[in-house]
Amino acid sequence: MLRPSPIGGLAPPAVATRVFDAQVGLLYRLAPASLLFSVVAATLVCWLLSDVVDTTMLFGWWCLGLLLNTLRLVLVRAFKRVRTIAVNTKRWAYLFIVGAGLNGILWGICAVVLLPRDQPEVEFALLTILAVIPGIAFSSMAAIRAAYLAFVIPFVGPLAAVMLITGEGSELIIGVAAVVFLCVLWIIAKRGEQDVISTYAQRYANEDLMIDLQEARAHEQQVSQDLAAEVRERRHMEDQLRVAKDAAEQASQAKSLFLASMSHEIRTPLNGVIGMTDLLQRTPLTTKQQRYVAIAQQSGNALLTIINDILDFSKIEVGKVELECIPFDLRQVVNNVRDLFLESAKSKELAFSCTVEANVPALLCGDPARLRQVLTNLVSNAVKFTAAGEVRLHVQRHESTGSHLCPLRITVRDTGVGMDEQARRDLFTPFSQADSSTTRRFGGTGLGLAITRQLVELMGGSIDVDSRLGEGACFRIDLELGIEDRANAASSADVTAPEDVPRDGVVLVVEDNPVNLFLAEAMLQELGCRVLTAENGEQALARLRSREVDLVLMDCEMPVLDGYETTQRYREEERRQGHSGVRLPIVAMTASAVQGDRERCLEVGMDDYLPKPFVLAGLRDVLARWLPSERALRPSLRSQVGP
Repeated sequence: MLRPSPIGGLAPPAVATRVFDAQVGLLYRLAPASLLFSVVAATLVCWLLSDVVDTTMLFGWWCLGLLLNTLRLVLVRAFKRVRTIAVNTKRWAYLFIVGAGLNGILWGICAVVLLPRDQPEVEFALLTILAVIPGIAFSSMAAIRAAYLAFVIPFVGPLAAVMLITGEGSELIIGVAAVVFLCVLWIIAKRGEQDVISTYAQRYANEDLMIDLQEARAHEQQVSQDLAAEVRERRHMEDQLRVAKDAAEQASQAKSLFLASMSHEIRTPLNGVIGMTDLLQRTPLTTKQQRYVAIAQQSGNALLTIINDILDFSKIEVGKVELECIPFDLRQVVNNVRDLFLESAKSKELAFSCTVEANVPALLCGDPARLRQVLTNLVSNAVKFTAAGEVRLHVQRHESTGSHLCPLRITVRDTGVGMDEQARRDLFTPFSQADSSTTRRFGGTGLGLAITRQLVELMGGSIDVDSRLGEGACFRIDLELGIEDRANAASSADVTAPEDVPRDGVVLVVEDNPVNLFLAEAMLQELGCRVLTAENGEQALARLRSREVDLVLMDCEMPVLDGYETTQRYREEERRQGHSGVRLPIVAMTASAVQGDRERCLEVGMDDYLPKPFVLAGLRDVLARWLPSERALRPSLRSQVGP
């Protein structure tokens, strides 16, 4: 029987009921994005299988999925209409679980009935897509474990059973992997539900505490004639406020930990998907195989974009985004954006240009990564929503208001579909697009422009848009950046591209995940390195004491001894040995993407930071910074660290 989950401590039943109501509300609030992704994924599967599966059966399966998702969306809208009055929350939870279970059954049918087991390439591509879907579903169903399991078990279970019973060779391995995957999802679902319960319980406890504080304030007014009592009451209130502040900080920390956990859990398998497809593209493939691999890689990158958007939006919401202020070349940033979309615009026969007026200084001071993200979002939308005509990015300088400030007007203009007045009003609202047909036709989460506006405002600027339906759109950003003196920025101009040559060095990879370990080893061998491996910190220290190593790639989260403690111990051994020359570079590899991770890695003694998922080009950049192309350039380190 579905009932409110138990809360740690002595929380009264009323709090448990409120938490359960909040869990159900969270399910319905996050459902639209998940339903949209389900339709997009089903459409992608139909396209993938259109040449190998009976079209009638495939279309019927797709129509059933579309009908089910439409009914679930109607259920979501009905819940939102009655949410303002007293409702039977358990009944709505049951309805949601039934819908999730039916959706899981449809995907289970796809995995068992539609899987082309006689065509390995298509089978691999389909299994890759199916492996991603439970991760996306978790982000919207983590609030109630029963809902997530109702979706996952009929989804993954039949595939595992069929592969174990009838499969041979690789299919038997897939069946075992599916069983392990199902067990992992079970554990993750349990932890996710506990995190949601703890967060809401803390929130309602804080609300109750604030009510108590209000009552204490009223009592203070009643006894104001007694000065001594008033002083004591004020001290009591100060103590309570400190407790409330500590509780609020703990709640914020819990949310940050949840964000970090979800980032790690999603990015870890995604690193294997994107990295292995990147390596697979570099092997001899037929034209059809190249297309399949390209589709899988595009799907992985699209999923990574969605995850990054959600993480960026969450970090901005809680004030975890900090902007850099470093010298950069604005023209280089604009050229990078132009190169990114040049092929897409050319394939649509669009007139595409990116220009910076001559009076804009060569070097400015600001956050080039975030500015590039803003321009990328705007140009991406312009190219995506423009079928014919032109897309223009133009940067001009206004009259300066100060000797060290450069006021800029950045304009992105297109001749695309445009929008009406209502769409313009909602344009910068999170999860909002012009209408539902826009989502079906062009895709997207509706977070890009919301993040763009928030980043522009964090940089002290403003953004607005002019548009008419059918006449395109014009986005304008007004922003002031510092003007960097060339003498102060000379060092930033001496950046050279990484050498695209083999690296003759020994690299120790410390990673507990076997897929990521295999991926890193394969990439390093592709780049010409010799590779040593370790599955935890203790093994890594043993390798470092007994072998010559030129570079360490260190995972941060590992059993036995994590990457942070391992690095601290090794640096301490360096100090005890009196090491004074070039120290061994240690580069962090982590699937976490929250503020503070990079700083923590540097504090414990690591030298660089490689976020997952990464591809061969990103790893090559790291090797170019820390591994000499000639091994003779680095002295042996074994004698410096100990026996």
